[in-house]
Amino acid sequence: MRVVRERRAVGEDRDLDTAFGGVLALPRFALPRAGSTRIESKEDVRARRFRLAFAAGTKVEPMLMPNVEGFLAAGAGAPSIDVDFTLFFQAALFIGLWIFLTGRLFKPYLRARKERESLTEGAREEAAVLRARATEILTGYEAQLAAARGAAAAARESLVKDGRDSADQALKSAREASAKELEGSRSLLESELSGARKSVEPRAKELSNVIAERLLA
Repeated sequence: MRVVRERRAVGEDRDLDTAFGGVLALPRFALPRAGSTRIESKEDVRARRFRLAFAAGTKVEPMLMPNVEGFLAAGAGAPSIDVDFTLFFQAALFIGLWIFLTGRLFKPYLRARKERESLTEGAREEAAVLRARATEILTGYEAQLAAARGAAAAARESLVKDGRDSADQALKSAREASAKELEGSRSLLESELSGARKSVEPRAKELSNVIAERLLA
């Protein structure tokens, strides 16, 4: 079909060149104009050639006027695009590649990422629960330790007080017992001393008499 179109276009170009008397003897393809980046198609070139012919005042056969109008309309519109089987092949290749990558790469990656996020979130929640539990247990232990310390301090104070009272009582009892023993010993000593004096007085008198007699003799 493309060959037929090219042959038809070549025939129309020859007819138009003959009708316009060589005015349209221009190349079938043209480079971009100054300031433009678009390459003109065959239809654009032929339409421009017709416009140049009309501007030059060249006479056109009536039988060629419909074709002229068609070329002018083609030149005024957008350039035509030929669609062949490669476009469908590329589209099918793109869709197949997209399906393959979705099943083999994208979905596993998204699934793994979702699982990782769920595991991370679960680990964070579990860590928060464990942290709260540990804080609660530590608070309970600190309260129990404070209570035990208070009880130990109270028991120590009570023991110290009881020991001090017991020591004072024992010291008082010892002092009383010592005082009683000392008083008994003193009474016994005085009685013995009094008895000794009484027993010594006659002997002392005898000794004094003996001494006096010896001195007087």
